Amino acid sequence: PGLVMLSSVPAPNPRPEKTAAAHFPLLYLLIPSGPDLTVENWLASLDRVETAALQKHFSQSSLIDWKRRHATHRSFTVLRHPVARAHSSFCALLTSRGPQRSRVLRHLLDVQYDLHLPEKIAGFDPNLHRHAFEKFIAFLADNLRGQTTLRIDPHWASQTALLRSYSAFCPTDMIIREDELQTL
Repeated sequence: PGLVMLSSVPAPNPRPEKTAAAHFPLLYLLIPSGPDLTVENWLASLDRVETAALQKHFSQSSLIDWKRRHATHRSFTVLRHPVARAHSSFCALLTSRGPQRSRVLRHLLDVQYDLHLPEKIAGFDPNLHRHAFEKFIAFLADNLRGQTTLRIDPHWASQTALLRSYSAFCPTDMIIREDELQTL
């Protein structure tokens, strides 16, 4: 089997995502495959609102407007351990049902990494899960070294690189490790 070409696969959205509290001047700079739901629930609880009330999907101009209205704002992000983050990406791939990108990625992993992912996660043997995750890690290592035809996806890109992408338009005031969230 030769290389699987992925030129027709759309690139991931390179624009980093941000979530603002409904009322507090806090801006969460999301790192994909991180503890997003935990942080969003915490932000919503600060303002005693549902997570649907959080502000998301900022454009450059709407972010500038938000920052003007919240002159004393603080931005933060939460880092996840790289192995836990890789596992989160792996599990998302296992449970993905529709996007073309996932089907092509699954095919690449099957052909080039002999990683045969099941169609259904229910009943996936833990030993097979561990073995498949080890092969997925080998793929990630190659991908991050630029040795695959697939672009580096934000879900497994270096957290340092993602933080750099934020710094151009929204410096991070605080960086928190996921395992330190409970102490705040």
